[in-house]
Amino acid sequence: MKLKAKAFICAALSALLFLGSCEKNDDVLKNLEKVDISYIMKTDLTCVNGEELYIKTPFYAPSDILIRYENPVYFDGRRLYFFRYSITEAETNSGRNVGGGSAAPRTAVIACFDTEKNEVELILEEENKKHISYTFVAFEDSYLYYYRLEQKDGAGSPDDTAALYRIGIEEKKAEKIADVPIMNGAVSNLRGAAAGEYLYFGQRQYENDGALYTLYSYNTKSKKYEEFKTGIGSLMEYGNGIAYTTDSGGVYFFNPLNGSETEIYASAEEENISFYSNGEKIFYKLIAANEENYSAEIGYILDGKKKKIGWYFNNSGGLTLTDGEKMLLINTFYGKSIIYDEKHGCLARINLNRENCQGFPAKDSVMFVCCDSGGQNPVFYLYSREKVKTQPPPMASGEKNLLEHP
Repeated sequence: MKLKAKAFICAALSALLFLGSCEKNDDVLKNLEKVDISYIMKTDLTCVNGEELYIKTPFYAPSDILIRYENPVYFDGRRLYFFRYSITEAETNSGRNVGGGSAAPRTAVIACFDTEKNEVELILEEENKKHISYTFVAFEDSYLYYYRLEQKDGAGSPDDTAALYRIGIEEKKAEKIADVPIMNGAVSNLRGAAAGEYLYFGQRQYENDGALYTLYSYNTKSKKYEEFKTGIGSLMEYGNGIAYTTDSGGVYFFNPLNGSETEIYASAEEENISFYSNGEKIFYKLIAANEENYSAEIGYILDGKKKKIGWYFNNSGGLTLTDGEKMLLINTFYGKSIIYDEKHGCLARINLNRENCQGFPAKDSVMFVCCDSGGQNPVFYLYSREKVKTQPPPMASGEKNLLEHP
C-alpha cells in the first residue's frame, strides 16, 4: 500500500509517550498545578496549564482582519502570514467564487500581522484579471516560498498555470523559481523541507490510493532547481538533512553534505503506518481501525525496527500534530489544544474559551488565532517562554494598519 501524503499529521502521541518515559525532574513543574487530560489521552507525562507555564500575550488585531484575509497560513515567531485569493468580476457577476459563495471582486494578497509593530503589513498584491491563489510551502531565511496558481475563474481549465515562487518579506519582490504541475485543478499540498543550503519540494505525480511526489531540490545560494527523487510519500526535516518515505513504505535519510542515503526503516506494504519527525527523532503510528473502534500502536524507530511504546484508543479519531519544534502543537477532536514542551518534558493544556481557535507554532512559541463565528471579534494569543517585544496597537480613531484596497 502506498503511503498517503497525510503522513505529516501522524504519530503525535508516540512522541509524547516516548519522551514521557524519560521525563525531566524539572523544578518549574514542581511549582505548577497538575491538570487531568485523561479524557483526551492516556499518558504518564506531567500535565499543567499553559497559562502557568508560558507568558500569554494578547494581540488585538484589526476587527476585520479575518474577514478580509480569512485564514492565516504560517507564523514565524514574529509575523503571522495571510494568503488571500483573488475574485474576478466574472466570478462576482456569476454569483459564485471558489469559496462557494458570492463576494465582491478583490485582489490577491500576501500580508502579515507583525507582533512587534502590532500592525498589518502588505507584502504582495496582484490584480484580479485572473483568479490567483497562493499555497504556503516553506519559510526560510526571511523568504516565503509559495505556489502561485493562476486560473480563468477558479473552476479549473486546461489553460491553468502554476509555479513555485519565493518573496523576501523585507524587499517584497516576488521571484519565480520553476513551473509546477497541476493535478485536478490544484497544486501540491506537500510542505517543503530545509537542509543546509537546500530546500526540497514535492510535486504531485498522481493519485491512486495515495499521493506520490517527485522531489526537487533548490539551492538557495546558486538558485539551481532540479529533480532529486521520485516516488515519495512524505517529506520531513531530519537531523542535518531530510527524511522521506517511498512508494514501498520505507523511510530513508538523505545527507546533502555527502550525498548519502540511509535506510531508517523498511516498512511492509500491508502496514497502515505513517511517520513524523520533529527534526531529531522519527516516530511512527500504526493504525488499526474498523467501523466501531480506532486504535494505534505507537512508538519510535530504533536500529531499523519499531520500538513499541503502547496503544491509543479513541472512537472520535485521535490526535493530529500540527507543527513545531521545542513546543509541539497537538490539536484534538475535543476542540482542545495541547503543547508538548520538550524543554520541560511535559504537556501543557491550552484554555481558550472562544468559538474558533487555531494554533500556529514557531520554534519556541505558539500563536493562537481566535474568533467568533464568521471571523468576528478576532484576538490573537501568543504563548511564549519569554516576554515578547511589541508596540501598543494604533488608536481606534486612526487604524493605519488596515489595508485600504478591497
